[in-house]
Amino acid sequence: MTRRKISQRSGIALLLVAIVVAILSLGAITLVALMLVERQATTIRGDEIQVNQAALSGVELARSVVAMSETRRDRIGGIDNNPAYFAGIELMPAPDGHLKGAVRLTVLAPKIENGSLAGVRYGLVNESARLHLGTVLQWDNENPGQGRKSLMSLPGMTPSIADSLLDWIDADKNTRPSGAELDYYRRIGVPYGPRNAIPVSLEELLLVRDVTRPLLFGNDETFSYGFDPNRATTSSQTTPGDPLMPQAPTPLPTVPTAAPVPNPPSIDPFGDGQSLTLPTVSDDSTSPAIFPGSDVEPNGAASPIAGTGTEATASGGVFESESLSALSSPSSSGTGGSVRIPWCYMLTTLSAEKEVNPEGVAKFDLNEPNLEFLYGQIEKALDASSARFVILYRQNGPSTITTQAATPASEAASETAAGATGKPDFSQPARFRLATSLDLLEVSVEGFGPSPFSFDQTRGKERFYKLLDYGTTSPTVVITGRLNINEALPDVLRAVPGLSEESVSQIVSKRAALASSTRKAELRHAVWIFAEGVVDLTSMKSLWDKITGGGDVFRCQAIGFFDNQGTASRCEAVIDGTTQPPRQVLFKDLTMYGRGFPIDVLKPNRNTQTGLDFPSSIR
Repeated sequence: MTRRKISQRSGIALLLVAIVVAILSLGAITLVALMLVERQATTIRGDEIQVNQAALSGVELARSVVAMSETRRDRIGGIDNNPAYFAGIELMPAPDGHLKGAVRLTVLAPKIENGSLAGVRYGLVNESARLHLGTVLQWDNENPGQGRKSLMSLPGMTPSIADSLLDWIDADKNTRPSGAELDYYRRIGVPYGPRNAIPVSLEELLLVRDVTRPLLFGNDETFSYGFDPNRATTSSQTTPGDPLMPQAPTPLPTVPTAAPVPNPPSIDPFGDGQSLTLPTVSDDSTSPAIFPGSDVEPNGAASPIAGTGTEATASGGVFESESLSALSSPSSSGTGGSVRIPWCYMLTTLSAEKEVNPEGVAKFDLNEPNLEFLYGQIEKALDASSARFVILYRQNGPSTITTQAATPASEAASETAAGATGKPDFSQPARFRLATSLDLLEVSVEGFGPSPFSFDQTRGKERFYKLLDYGTTSPTVVITGRLNINEALPDVLRAVPGLSEESVSQIVSKRAALASSTRKAELRHAVWIFAEGVVDLTSMKSLWDKITGGGDVFRCQAIGFFDNQGTASRCEAVIDGTTQPPRQVLFKDLTMYGRGFPIDVLKPNRNTQTGLDFPSSIR
């Protein structure tokens, strides 16, 4: 009996040991599985950090280029479309056996052709190619009604929206004929009112009455300049359904409705002592009420201020995407056409330029009170004859307003004109100021004769362009809001007071001809439209403070990515080059929208087809 009991106890011990071993084995397997998951998570996070830093490196690359002088930018190939400098830059070589490939960055801008988005180019966007809202308000203050007239040149604009936009940004609380001031926003029950100042970014305009997202940003849901996420690509590495390519947006779920609140709370959002009752949620799915702090409206649509993410503009190009028919909407433009390009490509709140010479040094002031110092500056930059003429103009003023035909008939005659040699009497004070540099054209000066600056003569024109390169009449170092006529869209050019439809057509055709000729350098100053006969001198003087050929605030998208399938990071930044070093004034993380572009667009040299458009089969 004793032996039998002992034997039974030994069997139980063996069973217990087996159970313990099984539990330990399961624990070990679970630990290994967790370690594998953690390793994968660490790898994914490491990839995210790498591409995120690559995208930020793209922003820093843009900052370094913006900091360059025009001379240095020309040496690297320019910033308009330079795939050798901005496309597929390898930052980290691929380790052996690494399937994702090297880490690269690309800096992109949209390409616009014939009034439609047509793909991408590799470089930066000049913010001065867009209409500055502050400038529109200034025009309206100088000539009441001009602000609305200028805004009506934009496609899809209406008098109601134009007046509402002006009411949003002007300093007063007076409602324009078709506008909307604080009382309107109180009536519709939203907890905000007009800023009564220039917005920080264009997204804020979505709060303005009747401004919709399709009008402002179009239907490019992924901010990828119209690249269709469902189309085939030229790369075997990028297939339809690629999780890093933008996918069609998923409709947001409908927000459940609730019974109205019997006594809704009141707040004082405007700080004027007048309380505002917050809107309640009703059973009506079309209710205009916006949930405070939410990205969803009662009907399940995205809030007007949620998910807007980007603005862009462009010219030039390398790769071509499908035309953005999605951007066409039933809304009619001011000219009766359809909306093909949204307003974000035409409006800005950030454009500015600095008054510096081609070497990046501040220009000398042509209204400098110390005439001897001014003479030395002009003589160093141009020649003694030009310096003498300017000083005598400052001392004596124009003696006769002539025509171009009244200038010396030949360059030799100009060089030997009376008083063209010798220094002026610096003891005589300056009695005249230059309103603009254009005052030196088509005039004669006592003690000198006709102006040496003449567009009838090659050397006279070169002199004037050089004077504009190194001298200025602007009282400030930074000029805000002038429109770059070399890059602005025709609809934006029509907004400028003083530019007729015929002038706009001539600007568009002549700037293209100059850009493709040996005279491209003449585009650097807006005075070329006078030299080409687009406008006369009187009109040019009235346009002087409205238009430019430059700009020092730039925008771009920067994408960090792997050679092959893998994590990607995308952002948009605006760089202000009017300060040194340039500062980043706007940043938008677009990573949530996916990589946005096929790898063969981000790395065009893969197919050794840099500079070519997409094959027609995928347009």
